[in-house]
Amino acid sequence: MLHKRKWMLLLLVLAAVGLLLLASGCKKKPGVECKKDIDCTENEFKGVCEKKRCVYEPIPDKCGNRKSPDPDQDFGQAMCERDAGENECTCPADCGECEGRAKGSAILEKTCNAQNECITTIDPKKQKRTSQFQEVKSKGDTFRVTLEYPTPFNFGADAMRVTIGLVEASKTNSNRRIKRIDLSGVTKDRRTLRLVTREFNLPVWAVGSEWEISEDLVLDAPPDTAGQFTELKLVIDYEYVVEIRGTASEKPGKLSARFKEKMEWAVGAPGDCPEAGCPQEAGRSVECGPQTSGRCIYTFKTNTCGNYACEPGENRCSCASDCGPCAGGTTHLTFGCAGVPEQCLAQLKPGITIEDKTIFDDRDIGKFHLQNNFKYRVPFNVKQDKLVIDFTLYEMSEGLLNVIIEAVRVLERGEELAGVQANALLPRVGKTATVELELPPQSKPELERTLSITVWYKYTDAKGETTSTFTKSLGKVVLLTPG
Repeated sequence: MLHKRKWMLLLLVLAAVGLLLLASGCKKKPGVECKKDIDCTENEFKGVCEKKRCVYEPIPDKCGNRKSPDPDQDFGQAMCERDAGENECTCPADCGECEGRAKGSAILEKTCNAQNECITTIDPKKQKRTSQFQEVKSKGDTFRVTLEYPTPFNFGADAMRVTIGLVEASKTNSNRRIKRIDLSGVTKDRRTLRLVTREFNLPVWAVGSEWEISEDLVLDAPPDTAGQFTELKLVIDYEYVVEIRGTASEKPGKLSARFKEKMEWAVGAPGDCPEAGCPQEAGRSVECGPQTSGRCIYTFKTNTCGNYACEPGENRCSCASDCGPCAGGTTHLTFGCAGVPEQCLAQLKPGITIEDKTIFDDRDIGKFHLQNNFKYRVPFNVKQDKLVIDFTLYEMSEGLLNVIIEAVRVLERGEELAGVQANALLPRVGKTATVELELPPQSKPELERTLSITVWYKYTDAKGETTSTFTKSLGKVVLLTPG
């Protein structure tokens, strides 16, 4: 019985082996079956029928000619024919997919750009907009400096925006103009790399966000391919005008700011221009393309409002961004736009009281005696007011002839502001001669000046003709130059 079981087991084993051999013999040979060459037709391959199987040969410069319908035929990377315009974006079947991280970088990824080129860049969807600001005091003013940029930052495609505004303004300072910007980055190993230096001539006219200036900075790529800045250093050179005791002079100023937020960066490929086009900005033309690495690059136009240059035909009313605001005022004046065409004019504030002032001067010269009245309005409008002086001969010595007021001069600290050649004759006691003087427009709409009047006179007696002078102080007088 045991012997019989062994024989049965052997027969079962032989039967299984036979079935396996039969199945093996029925399995199709690799390749594509065919009867004629036409059965092996493919767009990317030249096929022939040999021994009922298709044999393929790739057709040059055809996308998809790397792998034939025969799964065992792969003609390899050589079929990525770049001279024919194939690459990972135009023909991934031959060249492989343009995807995944760039070798050796945790930031850069492979992707196809608008020109169907496989580039290594930072995915904009994975960037966040970073903004840092510092308030910096300088020469009595307080500035607010802001940096805005995407992180991680792509030196090949991105730009950094710097915005400068005035938070507090000194009353003695004006005409602030940004002249130069230097930006540096500090690496983890404490190296300082200069990233950009640019020259400007941009005004910061007044306090307020509407007077801020913003510029996009294209940064110079560091020597490394990727890294981190632990700190950004910004140095801004500017000029301003300061007025001290009525004298204005131009001075240099400097702003230094440190931004402590870490900035990851890499040097990726240039980007693509915005699909919707670059935003338009007043006073500037814009260019974008391969020559700008996909950035919107703005340049100032000439003879147009918005280019920060106050050109012929522009004024504070027609183009405040270029010429400055028509706003503010002084103790007695306010600035506003008026006229046709509109001009920025200084006008007397409502409610300001104009007073008539008279200073009496009793002048005993020896040979004769004058009583003088100096009359003017306070504040004094140089465009319509006059300084009026009445000279009255009160007494005169016997034998004195021809008292003459020859000339009258208005002075400030020895500097002549106005004058008149009067040649006014006082022939007898009780006679009055009146002299009127106009003052010229001043350098500013409102100035307080310390004025004095110097009078040249002459008289004739038995000894002949005598000429001399006397001076009368008017003290401090506010001079207005409206308009």
